Amino acid sequence: MSQRRLSRAEFLQLADVVVSRGGFIRCRVHGQSMRPAIADDDVVVLGPVGSDSLRPDDVVLARTPRGAKLHRVVDCGVDPGGPWLRLRGDTQVGAGQVVRPDDVVARVHHVERSLCKTAQVYFDHFTRRVPWLRPRLRAPIRPAVALASIGPPPPRA
Repeated sequence: MSQRRLSRAEFLQLADVVVSRGGFIRCRVHGQSMRPAIADDDVVVLGPVGSDSLRPDDVVLARTPRGAKLHRVVDCGVDPGGPWLRLRGDTQVGAGQVVRPDDVVARVHHVERSLCKTAQVYFDHFTRRVPWLRPRLRAPIRPAVALASIGPPPPRA
């Protein structure tokens, strides 16, 4: 199977066509804005979403003034122009970007990540916040229990 790297605009157009027809699309994510929920080089599965069913905590692919973004919905509301959604990456600080529900192309249905990568992502994420933990966990691990004998376990008293 051949692979081709698409520009953001090409990918957004392709995702819009596939999802509008009820399909799902897999893509590899690049960037750190959604870490640790979605890390760099993870594969996400994007699928259809009804604009009326979007709510805070959903992760969506949307058209923004700064291009296509895969961010979390942090707030919803209505103003004289109609309904709006506020999107922000998990690692970002600030108000986020406001978009209309029509700008949402797809919703993230699930993230595909290996167990080893999951452990590494969360280890890096939490040890950044608790710096004293990193040196301790980097120390060599020594066995704590020695196996005395091999055989059936002793009867319980």
